[in-house]
Amino acid sequence: MNADEVRACCSARGTRASRHRDEVARAYYPDDPARQAVAKRYLRDNIQYFLGDEELEGLRTFYRYAAEASSGSWRPRDSVLLAGSARDGT
Repeated sequence: MNADEVRACCSARGTRASRHRDEVARAYYPDDPARQAVAKRYLRDNIQYFLGDEELEGLRTFYRYAAEASSGSWRPRDSVLLAGSARDGT
């Protein structure tokens, strides 16, 4: 999987997730419309559903720190995120 394929998967997942905000809010607060409204706003305004270049770079940094903290014994399952920039496809 190359960087463009990762970006496409993340975009599709984000589109699907953003369509279900109301459903998620109702599931968590079935008898409380006021809390549903707060949950919908939270999901809309505070959750990043798409990974752009900055987000991918932040994820790579997190993975690098996690590997360093574990003395190199921890590796992410999807190593394509560690391989260069999403912009240059490396």
